[in-house]
Amino acid sequence: MLFAAVWVMALSEFFFTFYIIATDPFNLLGHIYKVVGYYYLYRAIFVGTIEAPYRVLKQSDKAMRAVLDAVPDLMFEVTRDGHYVQIHTRQPELLLMPASEVVGRSIHDI
Repeated sequence: MLFAAVWVMALSEFFFTFYIIATDPFNLLGHIYKVVGYYYLYRAIFVGTIEAPYRVLKQSDKAMRAVLDAVPDLMFEVTRDGHYVQIHTRQPELLLMPASEVVGRSIHDI
């Protein structure tokens, strides 16, 4: 995408070298290509920079879910003050109560 931005910007400068007056079609083409080049530059730098960490986070989340789904034991995710955040299990029948009732409650309450 960055290469496309540079190429389109160079093409706009190429059209600017041919115009003679402000109403010349080469001037218009130069400005149109310049706007398109800025759009590609925006997509390459800003959007790519913002989207990249989210893609990595999504892949990491997938890998973590695969590991948690492969573990045969009960796993409890708990906050520092002892409240259940999430329960991971392949066998929900091992729990004495549904996981939805446990999440958010304290260890001492259960």
